[in-house]
Amino acid sequence: MLTNKIRVAFIGLGDHAVKSHFKHLYKMDNVDVIGAFDPNKDAIRTTEKEYGAKLRIYSSAEEIFDDKEIDAILISSPDKFHTEQLMKAVESKKHVFCEKPLSSNDKEIKDLELAFKIAEQNNTVITSCHPRRCDTPYMWVKDNLNNLSAKFGNVIKVDLDFSYHEPSNEKRDLHGESMLQDHANHEIDYINFLLGHSNFKAWKQLDEFDRYNLSGQREDGITFNFMGTRRLDNSIYPEYIDIRFERGALHIDTYNQANSYIDNHETCERTSIDSGATEYDLRFRDVNEKWVSSILKLENNYLSKDDMLINTGLSVAFQNIDIWEYTKGQ
Repeated sequence: MLTNKIRVAFIGLGDHAVKSHFKHLYKMDNVDVIGAFDPNKDAIRTTEKEYGAKLRIYSSAEEIFDDKEIDAILISSPDKFHTEQLMKAVESKKHVFCEKPLSSNDKEIKDLELAFKIAEQNNTVITSCHPRRCDTPYMWVKDNLNNLSAKFGNVIKVDLDFSYHEPSNEKRDLHGESMLQDHANHEIDYINFLLGHSNFKAWKQLDEFDRYNLSGQREDGITFNFMGTRRLDNSIYPEYIDIRFERGALHIDTYNQANSYIDNHETCERTSIDSGATEYDLRFRDVNEKWVSSILKLENNYLSKDDMLINTGLSVAFQNIDIWEYTKGQ
Protein backbone atom coordinates (compact mmCIF):
# COMPACT_ATOMS: atom_id res chain seq x y z
CA MET A 1 0.00 0.00 0.00
CA LEU A 2 1.46 3.34 -1.07
CA THR A 3 1.80 6.15 1.44
CA ASN A 4 1.59 9.79 0.40
CA LYS A 5 4.99 9.38 -1.20
CA ILE A 6 6.51 6.60 -3.27
CA ARG A 7 9.42 5.23 -1.27
CA VAL A 8 12.31 4.44 -3.59
CA ALA A 9 15.61 2.62 -3.09
CA PHE A 10 18.52 2.36 -5.53
CA ILE A 11 20.55 -0.70 -6.43
CA GLY A 12 23.70 0.87 -7.82
CA LEU A 13 24.45 4.55 -7.29
CA GLY A 14 27.15 5.28 -9.81
CA ASP A 15 27.57 8.47 -11.80
CA HIS A 16 24.85 7.68 -14.36
CA ALA A 17 22.32 6.63 -11.70
CA VAL A 18 22.91 9.87 -9.80
CA LYS A 19 22.86 12.30 -12.73
CA SER A 20 20.08 10.64 -14.70
CA HIS A 21 17.79 9.37 -11.94
CA PHE A 22 18.63 10.26 -8.34
CA LYS A 23 18.86 14.03 -8.92
CA HIS A 24 15.38 14.04 -10.47
CA LEU A 25 13.60 11.60 -8.16
CA TYR A 26 15.08 13.31 -5.09
CA LYS A 27 13.44 16.61 -6.11
CA MET A 28 9.94 15.18 -6.66
CA ASP A 29 7.33 16.04 -4.08
CA ASN A 30 5.63 12.64 -4.38
CA VAL A 31 8.85 10.60 -4.01
CA ASP A 32 10.94 9.81 -0.95
CA VAL A 33 14.34 8.36 -1.81
CA ILE A 34 14.98 6.13 1.20
CA GLY A 35 18.38 4.60 0.51
CA ALA A 36 20.69 2.62 -1.71
CA PHE A 37 22.93 -0.37 -2.04
CA ASP A 38 26.25 -0.01 -3.83
CA PRO A 39 29.39 -2.08 -3.20
CA ASN A 40 31.20 1.26 -3.21
CA LYS A 41 29.72 2.90 -0.12
CA ASP A 42 31.70 6.03 -0.84
CA ALA A 43 29.45 6.58 -3.86
CA ILE A 44 26.44 6.75 -1.53
CA ARG A 45 28.19 9.09 0.89
CA THR A 46 29.27 11.35 -1.97
CA THR A 47 25.67 11.54 -3.18
CA GLU A 48 24.45 12.35 0.32
CA LYS A 49 26.92 15.18 0.59
CA GLU A 50 26.19 16.60 -2.87
CA TYR A 51 22.41 16.65 -2.44
CA GLY A 52 22.14 17.13 1.31
CA ALA A 53 20.39 13.78 1.56
CA LYS A 54 20.27 11.29 4.39
CA LEU A 55 20.15 7.80 2.90
CA ARG A 56 19.76 4.35 4.37
CA ILE A 57 22.85 2.39 3.34
CA TYR A 58 21.86 -1.21 2.62
CA SER A 59 24.47 -3.95 2.90
CA SER A 60 22.99 -5.93 -0.02
CA ALA A 61 20.35 -5.79 -2.72
CA GLU A 62 18.48 -8.53 -0.82
CA GLU A 63 17.95 -6.13 2.08
CA ILE A 64 16.09 -3.81 -0.28
CA PHE A 65 13.91 -6.62 -1.62
CA ASP A 66 13.01 -7.58 1.95
CA ASP A 67 12.36 -4.04 3.16
CA LYS A 68 8.57 -3.65 3.52
CA GLU A 69 8.93 0.13 3.59
CA ILE A 70 10.18 0.26 0.01
CA ASP A 71 7.57 0.64 -2.75
CA ALA A 72 9.85 0.92 -5.77
CA ILE A 73 13.40 0.06 -6.80
CA LEU A 74 15.64 1.67 -9.40
CA ILE A 75 18.14 -0.89 -10.68
CA SER A 76 21.34 0.63 -12.04
CA SER A 77 23.73 -2.25 -11.42
CA PRO A 78 25.93 -3.88 -14.11
CA ASP A 79 23.97 -5.62 -16.90
CA LYS A 80 24.72 -9.13 -15.68
CA PHE A 81 22.64 -8.53 -12.52
CA HIS A 82 19.61 -6.91 -14.17
CA THR A 83 17.32 -9.88 -14.85
CA GLU A 84 17.93 -11.58 -11.52
CA GLN A 85 17.44 -8.37 -9.54
CA LEU A 86 14.38 -7.40 -11.56
CA MET A 87 12.84 -10.80 -10.89
CA LYS A 88 13.49 -10.57 -7.16
CA ALA A 89 12.08 -7.05 -7.11
CA VAL A 90 8.78 -8.02 -8.73
CA GLU A 91 8.55 -11.14 -6.55
CA SER A 92 8.77 -8.82 -3.55
CA LYS A 93 5.92 -6.77 -5.11
CA LYS A 94 8.03 -3.68 -5.81
CA HIS A 95 7.68 -1.36 -8.77
CA VAL A 96 10.85 -1.40 -10.88
CA PHE A 97 12.80 0.95 -13.08
CA CYS A 98 15.64 -1.13 -14.54
CA GLU A 99 18.39 0.35 -16.66
CA LYS A 100 18.75 -1.11 -20.14
CA PRO A 101 19.36 -3.75 -21.30
CA LEU A 102 17.05 -5.70 -19.03
CA SER A 103 19.04 -8.87 -19.72
CA SER A 104 22.67 -9.53 -20.53
CA ASN A 105 22.16 -12.63 -22.73
CA ASP A 106 19.41 -14.34 -24.69
CA LYS A 107 19.10 -17.16 -22.14
CA GLU A 108 17.64 -14.67 -19.65
CA ILE A 109 14.79 -13.57 -21.93
CA LYS A 110 12.47 -16.32 -20.64
CA ASP A 111 13.08 -15.16 -17.08
CA LEU A 112 12.38 -11.61 -18.20
CA GLU A 113 9.06 -12.67 -19.71
CA LEU A 114 8.17 -14.38 -16.42
CA ALA A 115 9.04 -11.20 -14.50
CA PHE A 116 6.51 -9.28 -16.59
CA LYS A 117 3.83 -11.88 -15.82
CA ILE A 118 4.51 -11.67 -12.09
CA ALA A 119 4.43 -7.86 -12.18
CA GLU A 120 1.10 -7.97 -14.00
CA GLN A 121 -0.32 -10.34 -11.37
CA ASN A 122 0.94 -8.07 -8.59
CA ASN A 123 -0.26 -4.92 -10.35
CA THR A 124 3.23 -3.43 -10.25
CA VAL A 125 5.11 -1.44 -12.88
CA ILE A 126 8.25 -2.43 -14.77
CA THR A 127 9.86 0.21 -16.94
CA SER A 128 13.25 1.11 -18.35
CA CYS A 129 15.29 4.03 -19.64
CA HIS A 130 14.64 5.24 -23.20
CA PRO A 131 14.83 9.03 -22.93
CA ARG A 132 14.66 9.73 -26.68
CA ARG A 133 10.89 9.38 -26.30
CA CYS A 134 11.09 12.55 -24.20
CA ASP A 135 13.74 14.36 -26.25
CA THR A 136 12.73 17.54 -28.11
CA PRO A 137 14.17 16.81 -31.60
CA TYR A 138 13.10 13.15 -31.54
CA MET A 139 9.62 14.18 -30.47
CA TRP A 140 9.54 16.87 -33.20
CA VAL A 141 10.00 14.13 -35.80
CA LYS A 142 7.24 12.04 -34.23
CA ASP A 143 4.86 15.01 -34.09
CA ASN A 144 5.53 16.10 -37.67
CA LEU A 145 5.85 12.72 -39.39
CA ASN A 146 2.31 12.60 -40.78
CA ASN A 147 2.58 16.07 -42.31
CA LEU A 148 5.99 15.26 -43.79
CA SER A 149 4.66 12.02 -45.27
CA ALA A 150 1.67 13.86 -46.77
CA LYS A 151 4.08 16.19 -48.56
CA PHE A 152 6.99 13.89 -49.43
CA GLY A 153 5.46 10.42 -49.57
CA ASN A 154 5.94 7.34 -47.45
CA VAL A 155 8.95 6.76 -45.22
CA ILE A 156 11.27 4.30 -46.93
CA LYS A 157 14.41 4.45 -44.74
CA VAL A 158 15.49 5.62 -41.28
CA ASP A 159 19.14 6.09 -40.28
CA LEU A 160 20.20 6.78 -36.67
CA ASP A 161 23.78 7.74 -35.89
CA PHE A 162 25.72 9.12 -32.93
CA SER A 163 29.27 10.15 -32.07
CA TYR A 164 30.32 10.16 -28.41
CA HIS A 165 33.53 10.59 -26.47
CA GLU A 166 35.93 7.74 -25.75
CA PRO A 167 34.63 5.39 -23.05
CA SER A 168 36.30 4.92 -19.70
CA ASN A 169 37.71 1.48 -18.88
CA GLU A 170 34.68 0.92 -16.67
CA LYS A 171 32.28 1.75 -19.50
CA ARG A 172 34.26 -0.38 -21.93
CA ASP A 173 33.91 -3.46 -19.75
CA LEU A 174 30.34 -2.82 -18.59
CA HIS A 175 28.64 -4.32 -21.66
CA GLY A 176 31.19 -7.02 -22.49
CA GLU A 177 32.99 -4.70 -24.92
CA SER A 178 29.83 -4.64 -27.06
CA MET A 179 28.61 -1.22 -28.13
CA LEU A 180 25.67 -2.89 -29.83
CA GLN A 181 24.47 -4.35 -26.54
CA ASP A 182 24.88 -0.96 -24.90
CA HIS A 183 23.08 1.11 -27.51
CA ALA A 184 21.05 -0.72 -30.19
CA ASN A 185 18.13 -0.96 -27.74
CA HIS A 186 17.78 2.84 -27.96
CA GLU A 187 17.75 2.83 -31.75
CA ILE A 188 15.18 0.04 -32.17
CA ASP A 189 13.04 1.61 -29.46
CA TYR A 190 12.92 4.88 -31.36
CA ILE A 191 12.04 3.12 -34.63
CA ASN A 192 9.07 1.46 -32.91
CA PHE A 193 8.08 4.68 -31.14
CA LEU A 194 8.17 6.55 -34.44
CA LEU A 195 6.64 3.98 -36.80
CA GLY A 196 4.87 1.43 -34.62
CA HIS A 197 5.75 -2.24 -34.28
CA SER A 198 6.41 -4.42 -37.30
CA ASN A 199 8.08 -7.75 -37.91
CA PHE A 200 11.66 -7.16 -39.00
CA LYS A 201 15.00 -8.76 -39.76
CA ALA A 202 18.28 -7.21 -38.62
CA TRP A 203 21.89 -7.82 -39.67
CA LYS A 204 24.99 -7.06 -37.60
CA GLN A 205 27.78 -5.51 -39.66
CA LEU A 206 30.18 -4.62 -36.85
CA ASP A 207 30.31 -4.65 -33.06
CA GLU A 208 33.27 -3.31 -31.08
CA PHE A 209 33.58 -1.56 -27.74
CA ASP A 210 33.71 1.87 -29.40
CA ARG A 211 31.86 1.33 -32.71
CA TYR A 212 28.85 -0.58 -34.00
CA ASN A 213 26.75 -0.86 -37.15
CA LEU A 214 23.50 -2.74 -37.66
CA SER A 215 20.98 -2.66 -40.52
CA GLY A 216 17.56 -4.12 -41.08
CA GLN A 217 14.28 -4.23 -42.94
CA ARG A 218 10.76 -4.17 -41.57
CA GLU A 219 7.86 -6.18 -42.94
CA ASP A 220 6.26 -2.89 -44.08
CA GLY A 221 9.24 -2.33 -46.40
CA ILE A 222 10.98 0.39 -44.39
CA THR A 223 14.71 -0.19 -44.03
CA PHE A 224 16.90 1.11 -41.19
CA ASN A 225 20.52 1.55 -40.29
CA PHE A 226 21.96 2.09 -36.81
CA MET A 227 25.53 3.11 -36.13
CA GLY A 228 27.62 4.95 -33.59
CA THR A 229 31.14 5.55 -32.33
CA ARG A 230 32.86 6.54 -29.09
CA ARG A 231 35.98 8.17 -30.46
CA LEU A 232 35.64 11.89 -29.71
CA ASP A 233 38.11 13.73 -27.50
CA ASN A 234 35.38 15.93 -26.00
CA SER A 235 32.53 14.85 -23.74
CA ILE A 236 29.70 15.74 -26.10
CA TYR A 237 26.88 13.62 -27.50
CA PRO A 238 25.83 14.60 -31.05
CA GLU A 239 23.12 12.38 -32.49
CA TYR A 240 21.64 12.38 -35.99
CA ILE A 241 18.28 11.34 -37.44
CA ASP A 242 17.99 10.86 -41.22
CA ILE A 243 14.67 9.89 -42.75
CA ARG A 244 14.28 9.23 -46.47
CA PHE A 245 10.83 9.74 -47.90
CA GLU A 246 9.76 8.87 -51.44
CA ARG A 247 10.19 12.48 -52.59
CA GLY A 248 12.36 14.09 -49.97
CA ALA A 249 14.64 13.68 -46.98
CA LEU A 250 14.87 14.94 -43.40
CA HIS A 251 18.10 15.51 -41.48
CA ILE A 252 18.08 16.29 -37.75
CA ASP A 253 21.18 17.25 -35.76
CA THR A 254 20.05 16.87 -32.15
CA TYR A 255 23.10 18.73 -30.82
CA ASN A 256 22.93 21.76 -33.10
CA GLN A 257 19.50 22.54 -34.52
CA ALA A 258 21.07 25.00 -36.99
CA ASN A 259 22.21 21.96 -38.96
CA SER A 260 18.71 20.47 -39.34
CA TYR A 261 16.86 20.68 -42.66
CA ILE A 262 14.46 19.14 -45.16
CA ASP A 263 15.40 18.40 -48.78
CA ASN A 264 12.60 18.54 -51.36
CA HIS A 265 13.62 16.15 -54.12
CA GLU A 266 10.95 17.48 -56.50
CA THR A 267 12.37 21.02 -56.46
CA CYS A 268 15.93 20.34 -55.21
CA GLU A 269 15.33 22.95 -52.50
CA ARG A 270 16.66 22.74 -48.95
CA THR A 271 14.68 24.27 -46.07
CA SER A 272 16.07 24.84 -42.58
CA ILE A 273 13.85 23.70 -39.72
CA ASP A 274 13.66 24.42 -36.01
CA SER A 275 13.40 20.96 -34.45
CA GLY A 276 15.03 21.94 -31.17
CA ALA A 277 18.11 20.49 -29.52
CA THR A 278 18.58 17.80 -26.91
CA GLU A 279 18.43 18.89 -23.28
CA TYR A 280 19.65 15.96 -21.23
CA ASP A 281 18.32 17.10 -17.88
CA LEU A 282 14.84 17.55 -19.30
CA ARG A 283 14.64 14.21 -21.03
CA PHE A 284 15.84 12.25 -18.01
CA ARG A 285 13.58 14.24 -15.71
CA ASP A 286 10.62 13.32 -17.91
CA VAL A 287 11.52 9.61 -18.00
CA ASN A 288 11.61 9.47 -14.20
CA GLU A 289 8.38 11.42 -13.91
CA LYS A 290 6.70 8.98 -16.28
CA TRP A 291 7.71 6.07 -14.03
CA VAL A 292 6.28 7.79 -10.99
CA SER A 293 3.08 8.75 -12.83
CA SER A 294 2.55 5.16 -13.97
CA ILE A 295 2.98 3.89 -10.40
CA LEU A 296 0.37 6.42 -9.26
CA LYS A 297 -1.86 5.38 -12.19
CA LEU A 298 -1.92 8.93 -13.53
CA GLU A 299 -0.80 7.68 -16.95
CA ASN A 300 0.10 4.43 -18.65
CA ASN A 301 3.63 3.10 -18.66
CA TYR A 302 5.42 4.91 -21.47
CA LEU A 303 7.01 1.58 -22.51
CA SER A 304 4.94 -1.50 -23.23
CA LYS A 305 6.05 -5.02 -22.34
CA ASP A 306 6.60 -5.68 -26.06
CA ASP A 307 8.74 -2.54 -26.35
CA MET A 308 11.03 -3.73 -23.58
CA LEU A 309 11.23 -7.33 -24.82
CA ILE A 310 12.10 -6.19 -28.36
CA ASN A 311 14.66 -3.67 -27.10
CA THR A 312 16.30 -6.26 -24.90
CA GLY A 313 16.06 -9.06 -27.45
CA LEU A 314 17.82 -7.05 -30.14
CA SER A 315 20.55 -5.97 -27.73
CA VAL A 316 21.57 -9.47 -26.67
CA ALA A 317 20.74 -11.51 -29.79
CA PHE A 318 23.95 -10.76 -31.66
CA GLN A 319 26.35 -12.22 -29.12
CA ASN A 320 26.45 -15.49 -31.08
CA ILE A 321 24.70 -14.72 -34.39
CA ASP A 322 24.83 -12.11 -37.15
CA ILE A 323 21.15 -12.13 -38.22
CA TRP A 324 18.13 -11.78 -35.94
CA GLU A 325 14.49 -11.90 -36.94
CA TYR A 326 11.64 -10.54 -34.86
CA THR A 327 8.11 -11.87 -35.33
CA LYS A 328 5.24 -10.57 -33.24
CA GLY A 329 4.05 -13.01 -30.63
CA GLN A 330 7.08 -15.29 -30.88
